[in-house]
Amino acid sequence: MRVVSTRGLKSPIGQTVIGVIMIAFGLFVALVLAGKQEKLQKRCTGETTGKIVSVSVHYDSDNNAEYSYRIEYEVNGKKITDESETSRSVSEGETYTVMYDPDKPDDHYVKEFSGSPKTIRYVGFGASGIGLIFAAVGIIRLMRGR
Repeated sequence: MRVVSTRGLKSPIGQTVIGVIMIAFGLFVALVLAGKQEKLQKRCTGETTGKIVSVSVHYDSDNNAEYSYRIEYEVNGKKITDESETSRSVSEGETYTVMYDPDKPDDHYVKEFSGSPKTIRYVGFGASGIGLIFAAVGIIRLMRGR
């Protein structure tokens, strides 16, 4: 009886599993996340200026900064405040373009921080393509008995 290791990329089973996970993740990004971003951008046709009113910085285990910020903007005389995060450096007092849904002004995105749905799709499909290669190589290696 032959024991097959599932550890690492050297194992055909490991390659196949990692490939399938990458395919699933890539498709989720390309279809779900890009679709949500696209719908939000289509709805948010109103434009105003938002001001960063507070910022806090957090560092992950790799010492990468993550900025939690509070942005305030006004629509039809109503002040709206929202909290969000970005990896971009932001400072209190800076202003940014806020795109909002005229029917629901609380639904918005900060234009300068928002990714293009097209770019998000490219990244997702790219990850799926790399995953497909991993999975195919793993399956071929399994069939050959390596």
